Amino acid sequence: MCGQFGLADSFNWGKFTKRLNLQDINNPASINLRYKEAFVPTNTVSIITHQDGYKVNEAIWWLLLEEAETHFKANAKYATFNSKSSRLITSPVTKKAFKQSRCIIPATHFVEGDGPQDKRYYHLLKSASGMIAFGGLYREWTHSKTGEHCYSASIITLPGHPKLKSIHKNSLPLMLPLDQPEIAHDWLNPTIQDPQYFESLLQPRLHESLQAQPIERTGHPTPNGDQFSIKADG
Repeated sequence: MCGQFGLADSFNWGKFTKRLNLQDINNPASINLRYKEAFVPTNTVSIITHQDGYKVNEAIWWLLLEEAETHFKANAKYATFNSKSSRLITSPVTKKAFKQSRCIIPATHFVEGDGPQDKRYYHLLKSASGMIAFGGLYREWTHSKTGEHCYSASIITLPGHPKLKSIHKNSLPLMLPLDQPEIAHDWLNPTIQDPQYFESLLQPRLHESLQAQPIERTGHPTPNGDQFSIKADG
């Protein structure tokens, strides 16, 4: 994953929670989602967790943090805005989180690039629903001096998908199927701690078709070519 995604203010939260059967999440009137055309690593994003019920929290998009004098900041020693599926159970950064603190990160689109030479970027979004449920991990932090409590999160990346080999051959973000709410419930359920339970989910798969729009570069979504479709897997 290239390291950029967005949540448009046209995102239909009610439809999203209905598709995933999460209508009882928090108090719908009190939810304040973070909307932005282009989230980049270390930005604050919205995540869905299960802690005594389903909740929406704000999190720093960078899983491993460190204490500054009065706050938390991203630990620059490691790039942890993404978590590779192949290392979820072997990395000390992700092992515990994968077992106990998985989350969903709502989005409408994300950006990918197709390689270091003749670099092109693509603004990708769901064509069928306009909604994406990224599968991610989160961690909780409490500052030793200030007592500040905060969350951090990462998006899980899978091996590349053949249908996107001309866009990004190495990886694909984990996108949970919106038409199978039981998967989302299991993903958020902290009592399911056997890594093998999610083995099939961590295979690269397109549950919905995507529309790919070439753009000039990340952060500048000016069209730079014709839009085309990438069909969902059958």
